Amino acid sequence: METGQLIAEERQRLGLSQGQLAEFTGMSREQINRLERGRREVTGPEVVRLALILGFTPDELAGRSDVIQFRGTADSAEAQRALSAFEDFVRNWQTIDTLRALDES
Repeated sequence: METGQLIAEERQRLGLSQGQLAEFTGMSREQINRLERGRREVTGPEVVRLALILGFTPDELAGRSDVIQFRGTADSAEAQRALSAFEDFVRNWQTIDTLRALDES
């Protein structure tokens, strides 16, 4: 299965819109759309963010068995941005869960 198809299927299974996935990953909705249609390649840092949110390992999502490595200063900064975006996602998710719990009580 192609990476874009895998992203689309898992996003839909989780009940996320392209816009929501874009927000969680720090990408644009258009970037997600192009990835899912196979019109854009996914970068290493994007693979990490998408994999964490969709529940895959980066290797599974990228469809390869070698380890993704970040080389050089630019890639390290990009990896840090990916981690920061994921941490923001977790904080947002926790806020949503808290609000849901308050709403139910």
